[in-house]
Amino acid sequence: MERNQGQENLMRRSTLVIIFPDERTTLLPPSDNELIKDPAVKTYHDISIKLIERYKREGYQITALVYADTDKNHFSYIYPPEMFSEIIRSKLTYNRWKRKDYQDELLSLIPSCFEKSNLVAGGYHADDCVAIFVAAAREYGLSAKVDLKLTDKFTFLLISHEARKMLTGNMLGDHRVDDTHIWKSFYESIEDTINTNRRNFSF
Repeated sequence: MERNQGQENLMRRSTLVIIFPDERTTLLPPSDNELIKDPAVKTYHDISIKLIERYKREGYQITALVYADTDKNHFSYIYPPEMFSEIIRSKLTYNRWKRKDYQDELLSLIPSCFEKSNLVAGGYHADDCVAIFVAAAREYGLSAKVDLKLTDKFTFLLISHEARKMLTGNMLGDHRVDDTHIWKSFYESIEDTINTNRRNFSF
């Protein structure tokens, strides 16, 4: 199902929204090339798919917020179009996207498309588009949070984890403890960014 932002859908309770799952944003095209053959990229893809499927099993509506000019061939390798049960099309094209215009659009998009929803957001980029979306949703009064495992932040955790695996002897710590500390710092940082952005909205 695809719709523009003005159409109402008031019955949804829990929604996973992937913000701009477009290969022009993620730099991971859907086609088979050398980049997506990389083991780390495949791991990132596989984990993303499993997480989205888990949300679906838990009853979440799986929604993509895309650019006005995103077509099926633009969807990123890590967010294939078949994963989404709904696509919401922004008024902004990829080349004409501006942060201020995006903020202005959310003032109408949040009430018209996500009324009464409990929201989880992922996508690109966690510190920008995703954080701004969650800030707007919270300022409107919705329950909204970021799942960083479904954002570009997860790549940093994977890279850090793999790098630490190359350490030997007493340099090798407990990966789970290290990962937890890194992940906690990411979540604290994203919350700061969300709270900073909330002042930009007045519904």
